Amino acid sequence: MYSSLPISSSLHAHLWQSYSDRPVLYFSPKVLHESYRRFLLGFDGLVTYAVKANASSLVLDNLASAGLTTFDVASPAEMQTVRAALPSAVLHYHDPVRSLVEIAEAKRFGVQSWAVDSQTELDKLGALATGTEIAVRLHIPVAGAAYDFGEKFGAGPEQVVALLRRVKQRGLTPSLTFHPGTQCTDPAAWVRYIEVAHAVSQRAEVDLERVNVGGGFAVWRDRQAPDLERVFTQISDCVKALFGEKSPALVCEPGRAMVASAFTLATQIKALRGLRTVFLNDGVYGLLSEFRDLGVSQRYQAWRAGSKLAGPSAAYTVFGPTCDSIDKLPSPLHLPKSIQEGDYLLFSEIGAYSLSLATAFNGYGGCEIVAVTRFLIWVTFGTDPSYTFKNSGGLSSIYLSALWPFATSYLDRCEGPARCDLTQCRGWFWKNSARANRSFGQRMCAFSRGTAPMLTIFHPRAHWWPMCCAPRSRTRGSLRLIWPRPARATGCTW
Repeated sequence: MYSSLPISSSLHAHLWQSYSDRPVLYFSPKVLHESYRRFLLGFDGLVTYAVKANASSLVLDNLASAGLTTFDVASPAEMQTVRAALPSAVLHYHDPVRSLVEIAEAKRFGVQSWAVDSQTELDKLGALATGTEIAVRLHIPVAGAAYDFGEKFGAGPEQVVALLRRVKQRGLTPSLTFHPGTQCTDPAAWVRYIEVAHAVSQRAEVDLERVNVGGGFAVWRDRQAPDLERVFTQISDCVKALFGEKSPALVCEPGRAMVASAFTLATQIKALRGLRTVFLNDGVYGLLSEFRDLGVSQRYQAWRAGSKLAGPSAAYTVFGPTCDSIDKLPSPLHLPKSIQEGDYLLFSEIGAYSLSLATAFNGYGGCEIVAVTRFLIWVTFGTDPSYTFKNSGGLSSIYLSALWPFATSYLDRCEGPARCDLTQCRGWFWKNSARANRSFGQRMCAFSRGTAPMLTIFHPRAHWWPMCCAPRSRTRGSLRLIWPRPARATGCTW
């Protein structure tokens, strides 16, 4: 699907240089990596990804390249999608209601953790290997979320006590899971759930292996960015205070908070009607579908020809492109009075539940996807496949597997040899290894077809730190990130 993904140095560079009549969804692999790293460094436990938020291969490939290994899936189709991105992925099947066919498929995929919220669903699982994790899903009424999942899933404390006992009796590993609700900004919601989790485990006389605190972590949709670190700290402190030496391991499964900020949507004004009505080329049947449930995000701007529009504003009613009159944003947008047909509205934090929920109603709902990076790219070939570089875990690296299909596409168009100037790479090093320098010099030679390709990316604002990771591609080779000084960053700009 993304084999010919366009690459641009920035959102604005692409938007003003290549006119598109379709909505454009801009994807930043760097921002996605930073979101994952924020959870990895801040959350005191295992970080998984809720695939339902955005199951595109762009997201899954980049998260897998960044080191994420465990995914929360809700269907066999999601299991298949995850395994295509990462064959060794650990699967948590935490949708607690399943058909027998779905259970059989999940067993075939080797699911390692199952959630249940009733005796019926526990019985439906049938025979499981001794020690298989069963996470009993708890629900209690809490405030602080945009909407609550408890109406559909979860068992009350009394039922959770009984289920934990039965899980232990069957020789399975008892854990507990919950979800405080979508776009939850108050750490007190997690604290209250953990308090009840401790109480039910005490009553059941069961030591919990893990507590999965779910998702619900908020993203920046209005004037103030959420303080995720405060949530992480209160979760960890509460578990340690209540459980003490028998504290269960923690798991979280962010979806929205992992992927939302990595995507920005550019919509174009198709028409203006009267004084205060706007028609866009996308709407609630497309990538803006979540606005119906969560309300309109305040993270939007109006742009024209590379400049942000300012000046006096007014409230505009906004319709999408379809012929349905309910294709309308639930509340007005405050836009500059100077807006014109052809101007763009940019919506930030749009990566979650946009591609997942978009329809093709009336022939709309599709979009162009563009990967945004400010990197300079060298494409070279190497002849020494026996030598591989190891990624340094102590350094912050950015994995851009989305660039790899583009690089191979470029190589297919190359004719004849291409040379890289070794004088541009002075000072490059890998732990002062002479062997590494010799190998690098050998690889920066003229290429011929059939040799193993390398993608070398120069970051213009960093120092001499080399990075590398394996690409997710059918082509054998290595994706290498090399960080030079700004004066020496040369190459082809994409």
